[in-house]
Amino acid sequence: MKSMLIIDGSTIVARLVAEIFEKRGWNVVVCNDRASAFGRLGEDARYDASLVSNCVPGTNGLQLIGLIRALEHLRTTAVVMVTGTRDVKEDALASGADAVLSEPVNPMALIWIVEKHTA
Repeated sequence: MKSMLIIDGSTIVARLVAEIFEKRGWNVVVCNDRASAFGRLGEDARYDASLVSNCVPGTNGLQLIGLIRALEHLRTTAVVMVTGTRDVKEDALASGADAVLSEPVNPMALIWIVEKHTA
Protein backbone atom coordinates (compact mmCIF):
# COMPACT_ATOMS: atom_id res chain seq x y z
CA MET A 1 0.00 0.00 0.00
CA LYS A 2 1.35 3.42 -0.93
CA SER A 3 1.47 6.21 1.62
CA MET A 4 1.00 9.96 1.35
CA LEU A 5 1.57 12.93 3.62
CA ILE A 6 -0.75 15.86 2.94
CA ILE A 7 0.29 19.20 4.42
CA ASP A 8 -2.39 21.84 3.93
CA GLY A 9 -3.67 24.67 6.11
CA SER A 10 -7.24 23.95 5.04
CA THR A 11 -8.64 21.01 6.99
CA ILE A 12 -11.55 20.65 4.57
CA VAL A 13 -9.37 20.58 1.44
CA ALA A 14 -6.89 18.19 3.05
CA ARG A 15 -9.67 15.77 4.06
CA LEU A 16 -11.24 15.87 0.59
CA VAL A 17 -7.91 15.09 -1.07
CA ALA A 18 -7.21 12.39 1.51
CA GLU A 19 -10.54 10.72 0.70
CA ILE A 20 -9.72 10.69 -3.01
CA PHE A 21 -6.47 8.82 -2.39
CA GLU A 22 -7.83 6.58 0.38
CA LYS A 23 -10.48 5.35 -2.07
CA ARG A 24 -7.61 4.42 -4.38
CA GLY A 25 -5.97 2.35 -1.63
CA TRP A 26 -3.47 4.85 -0.25
CA ASN A 27 -2.63 5.25 3.43
CA VAL A 28 -2.90 9.02 4.04
CA VAL A 29 -1.66 11.20 6.91
CA VAL A 30 -2.87 14.82 7.12
CA CYS A 31 -1.13 17.77 8.79
CA ASN A 32 -2.71 21.22 8.96
CA ASP A 33 0.03 23.37 10.51
CA ARG A 34 3.77 23.76 10.98
CA ALA A 35 3.98 21.89 14.28
CA SER A 36 2.17 18.77 13.09
CA ALA A 37 4.03 18.79 9.75
CA PHE A 38 7.45 19.15 11.37
CA GLY A 39 6.51 16.43 13.87
CA ARG A 40 5.55 13.98 11.12
CA LEU A 41 8.53 14.84 8.96
CA GLY A 42 10.88 14.35 11.90
CA GLU A 43 9.70 10.80 12.43
CA ASP A 44 11.29 7.94 10.53
CA ALA A 45 8.08 7.35 8.59
CA ARG A 46 8.52 7.09 4.86
CA TYR A 47 6.00 8.35 2.32
CA ASP A 48 5.69 7.58 -1.36
CA ALA A 49 4.26 11.04 -1.97
CA SER A 50 3.76 14.33 -0.19
CA LEU A 51 1.20 16.88 -1.26
CA VAL A 52 2.25 20.29 0.05
CA SER A 53 0.16 23.45 0.02
CA ASN A 54 1.89 26.79 -0.04
CA CYS A 55 -0.55 27.97 2.64
CA VAL A 56 0.29 26.30 5.96
CA PRO A 57 0.00 28.18 9.27
CA GLY A 58 3.46 28.90 10.68
CA THR A 59 5.38 28.08 7.51
CA ASN A 60 4.99 27.85 3.75
CA GLY A 61 5.26 25.22 1.07
CA LEU A 62 8.74 26.24 -0.04
CA GLN A 63 10.15 25.74 3.46
CA LEU A 64 8.39 22.38 3.74
CA ILE A 65 9.74 21.18 0.40
CA GLY A 66 13.24 22.19 1.48
CA LEU A 67 12.86 20.24 4.72
CA ILE A 68 11.52 17.15 2.93
CA ARG A 69 14.45 17.20 0.51
CA ALA A 70 16.95 17.67 3.35
CA LEU A 71 15.77 14.59 5.26
CA GLU A 72 17.57 11.42 4.19
CA HIS A 73 14.56 9.14 4.78
CA LEU A 74 12.34 11.29 2.53
CA ARG A 75 14.70 12.05 -0.36
CA THR A 76 12.86 9.70 -2.72
CA THR A 77 9.40 10.96 -1.75
CA ALA A 78 7.53 12.48 -4.68
CA VAL A 79 6.60 16.05 -3.74
CA VAL A 80 3.70 17.86 -5.39
CA MET A 81 3.03 21.46 -4.45
CA VAL A 82 -0.41 22.99 -4.75
CA THR A 83 -0.62 26.77 -4.77
CA GLY A 84 -2.94 29.60 -5.58
CA THR A 85 0.07 31.83 -6.19
CA ARG A 86 1.38 31.49 -9.71
CA ASP A 87 4.74 33.15 -9.10
CA VAL A 88 6.07 30.41 -6.78
CA LYS A 89 6.19 27.64 -9.38
CA GLU A 90 9.83 28.18 -10.35
CA ASP A 91 10.87 28.52 -6.69
CA ALA A 92 8.99 25.33 -5.78
CA LEU A 93 10.68 23.37 -8.55
CA ALA A 94 14.07 24.82 -7.57
CA SER A 95 13.39 23.77 -3.95
CA GLY A 96 12.84 20.20 -5.06
CA ALA A 97 9.17 19.81 -5.91
CA ASP A 98 8.54 17.21 -8.59
CA ALA A 99 5.44 19.03 -9.81
CA VAL A 100 3.44 22.17 -9.06
CA LEU A 101 -0.31 22.45 -9.58
CA SER A 102 -2.31 25.68 -9.51
CA GLU A 103 -5.50 25.96 -7.50
CA PRO A 104 -8.23 25.09 -8.06
CA VAL A 105 -6.89 21.61 -8.70
CA ASN A 106 -8.62 19.17 -11.00
CA PRO A 107 -8.82 15.91 -8.97
CA MET A 108 -8.04 13.75 -12.01
CA ALA A 109 -4.96 15.85 -12.82
CA LEU A 110 -3.79 15.50 -9.21
CA ILE A 111 -4.24 11.72 -9.28
CA TRP A 112 -2.40 11.50 -12.60
CA ILE A 113 0.55 13.62 -11.40
CA VAL A 114 0.92 11.72 -8.12
CA GLU A 115 0.70 8.32 -9.81
CA LYS A 116 3.16 9.41 -12.51
CA HIS A 117 5.75 10.36 -9.88
CA THR A 118 5.21 7.26 -7.71
CA ALA A 119 5.13 4.60 -10.42
